[in-house]
Amino acid sequence: MLHLPTFQNKNSGGYVALMSVLIISAVGTIVAISLLTLGMFSRRASFALEQEYKAQALARACANVALEKIRLNANYGGNESITFATDSCNILSISKNQNIYTINTRGIVSSVFRKNKIIVTRVEDPGTLVVSMTIQSWQEVADF
Repeated sequence: MLHLPTFQNKNSGGYVALMSVLIISAVGTIVAISLLTLGMFSRRASFALEQEYKAQALARACANVALEKIRLNANYGGNESITFATDSCNILSISKNQNIYTINTRGIVSSVFRKNKIIVTRVEDPGTLVVSMTIQSWQEVADF
């Protein structure tokens, strides 16, 4: 039987180890970059959502102010801005049809707007001067 000489490369173990380290490092780097990118997009999305919630809260705050002013004065017409620190809301013009009022408010945070439309009935008892108000509808709207 004929035996062929076999050649063994004594350095091949180091080559395999080096390639394994390079591949594992590349995969680790890709995973790290992906997680950082995902975190950045998640932070931006949550910041935008937070601004939307704040704008809606401001629109509601202005609506509550308008309701109180209508309760105190049947002729209140709106058209005012209220500022809270760096954010603001607007009570836009209030339309009145007999004792039914339509209130439009807008909350503003940076460039984010939220708008509310409220329809309320105001009844004043002439004998006791007690004012009762009933909210017919309260909704967030895209536009008035």
